[in-house]
Amino acid sequence: MNNVTLMGRLTRDPELKRTSKDNSYCNFTLAVNRPKVKDNPQEADFIPCVAWNKTAEIIESWLQKGDRLIVMGRLNVTKNDDKYYTNVIVEKINFIDTIRTSKEKKSETWTEPIEDDGLDEGFPF
Repeated sequence: MNNVTLMGRLTRDPELKRTSKDNSYCNFTLAVNRPKVKDNPQEADFIPCVAWNKTAEIIESWLQKGDRLIVMGRLNVTKNDDKYYTNVIVEKINFIDTIRTSKEKKSETWTEPIEDDGLDEGFPF
């Protein structure tokens, strides 16, 4: 079984790209905090991830640098020029908190609708 679940923050704004066969994909790096050890400063691991098609489009549309999310997928190891490269193939994402949605919430205003009490019906203005 090859399952990976990570929670972290995007290290840069995601950028949507397309393959020669017009499949969309998005590479990004997730900064995942390690458990804090006593008085040592907080450390993080930087995990390369790739999402494909609709998931990639959602990530590019809704997320930006600093956003926190949960990534579920599988570990992928490839060999190229006698070097091994590891990344996570993203299958699912959950938004934890996003700067974009936080900004939208702050800019939203809501006012209670005013009920028509019928008092102004006889006025000419």
